[in-house]
Amino acid sequence: MEIRVTRSMSSFDKAMALFGALVAQDGVFESDAMSVQLGVPESTLYRHLNALHSAGLICRSKRGRYLPNPVFLKKLEGFTPHAVLSEIVRPILEQLSVALETTTHFGILENDMVTYLAKAVFEGEEVFTREKGQLEAYCSAIGKVLLSHMTVDERQAYITSGPFPKLTDKTITDPAEIERELHRTRIRGFGVDDGEVHNALYCIAVPVFTSRGMVVGAISSSSSQRWASPKEQRDRLIQLNGVAQSISSTLGAGA
Repeated sequence: MEIRVTRSMSSFDKAMALFGALVAQDGVFESDAMSVQLGVPESTLYRHLNALHSAGLICRSKRGRYLPNPVFLKKLEGFTPHAVLSEIVRPILEQLSVALETTTHFGILENDMVTYLAKAVFEGEEVFTREKGQLEAYCSAIGKVLLSHMTVDERQAYITSGPFPKLTDKTITDPAEIERELHRTRIRGFGVDDGEVHNALYCIAVPVFTSRGMVVGAISSSSSQRWASPKEQRDRLIQLNGVAQSISSTLGAGA
């Protein structure tokens, strides 16, 4: 991740950019090298490093070398990435749920299963999923999106890990067909569960990207009613993609 300090940035922004650079360097900050990399004079660099040191965010290990303050890191132990993501995404999902009049989810891939980190329910559209609950990835809309963004080797390992139980008459269970479905999902940019997990559950999902182009998760719209027309599906996709971009912006450049 490239981080640059510019003259137009406030002192606070510059200090935070330096702290971000420290994190990006795996917690080791060589001031001489970073002065060149960030494009700031050494005097400016040291002034902001001293501010971060005074705030208790970093500490010196030797001349010109800085590390995150272990006391500060200890205070962060209760803030897991999943908990932070849930707090960021939940209010956004609640607004989306009202706009679409469906249940909305944000999920990630864990141990080849979809884990739902956040869920927002629209009145009358409750579904059986729950936050922190898991669902099979191969037949869910969020799962298809996340699997489709695996590396080729990761995806192949998943495809050959079967068997894949048939949950409804529409569930795709043949490994070759699952692979084709994941390819279609990646190409078109969204995943569909057309009654594959449950006969009365229809979902559409899109990926959420970080600023580095990595997929951090996916959001979905889930309903007991199938979309009435291709236009309705397109309208949902437009709103889902807009919200996915909003989440990416909220995560910021450090994501």
